[in-house]
Order: sequence, then structure tokens, then C-alpha cells
Amino acid sequence: MRLDRFTPEDKNTIDTFLKYFGKSEMEAHVIIVFTRGDELGNIDLEVFLSKAPQELQVFMDRCDKRRVIFNNKLPMEQRFSQVHGLINLIAKFRLEKELEYYTDDLFKAAERSMQIREDEIRNKLKDDMDKLVKEKEEMFEREFADQEALLENLETDKEKIEGNRKGLQEFKCKQLEELTKFKNMCDEIIRNVRQQARQNIIEEEEQ
Repeated sequence: MRLDRFTPEDKNTIDTFLKYFGKSEMEAHVIIVFTRGDELGNIDLEVFLSKAPQELQVFMDRCDKRRVIFNNKLPMEQRFSQVHGLINLIAKFRLEKELEYYTDDLFKAAERSMQIREDEIRNKLKDDMDKLVKEKEEMFEREFADQEALLENLETDKEKIEGNRKGLQEFKCKQLEELTKFKNMCDEIIRNVRQQARQNIIEEEEQ
């Protein structure tokens, strides 16, 4: 969605998606991506959006303000950061949804002993998180390889190639640090699942 305008066509597109996918489902899962972020200049995004049409503000509120902004005129490294910011938001959102499931339906459906139920929940959640981390790693490696190949094709000046390659390596280090933080977040959630599981089961048995 363009940041500089919200047209009747945009509104109709949103209404169409809500109609076919269901308002509650769409609004519970949508992440709004704004483009043309360069036109913001020095204006704060929140200030800018506070003046947006009422229909757009209502939709953003219903989507729990899940939104990102892209500026394609930024240097390559910063454009990478924008993409990975969106990836991180999606990953975090998926984890939250997974945890909602495991702390509700799976707890109530299980009929075995407390220890077995805790282990089942924890192991299943760990498998899903490991898969999510692997997807994130593979996506990052593909993007890095594509950009490295693009540099080789576009740049003929050796000094420029080395300079850009150095920038890519620095960016890769930053993203690996971010990936490590993401893994740590997953580990922390998994460590807390046992306590959450026990509390939910105790409350369920008391009812």
C-alpha cells in the first residue's frame, strides 16, 4: 500500500479480502506493508498516519497496528534491514500464534499424565520453532548469495567490488547476531512452556 495516498481502490481491495477471507481472520493475521517511505522525509510515521483517512486508521487498529514501511531509495544494506525487519515481524507473529494454540487447544485435548502432557507440548513447540529458525536461516543465506552474485555481475571495478563485499560481510554479521537473538528468544519460550503448561493443567483440573 502506498504511503502517500489511500485511494478508493485500496479501500475496495481491503473490503474484498475481508469479504472472502473473513473479517476476524484477516484482521487477526494481516501485516500492512507501506511503500514509498522516502516521501516521509523527516516526518515521524506515527504523526503521518495520525492524519490518514478514518477507514485506514480503523483497519490499522483492527490489525493491532502490525505494519512496516519500505523505502526503496535507501542504500542496499538498509534495504536488507527493511526486509529482515518484516521477516522478524512475521516470525514473531507466528510464534505468538503458535503459543496461543499450545496454551489452549492442545492442553485441553491432552488426556495423559501431567508429565507426558508437558513433554508433548514442549517437544512439539520446539520442533516448530526449530523449523521456523531453519527457514529464517535459509532465507537469509539465499538473499545474501543473490546479492553477492548481483555485485559480481554489476560491478567491474575491483575496488568497488571489494568495498561492497565488505559492506555485505558487515551486514551478514549483524544479521547473524540478530538470528542468534531470535534463537535465544525461541529457547526462552521453550524453557517457559513447562511452567505455563503446569499452570494451565492445574487450573483446568480445578474447574
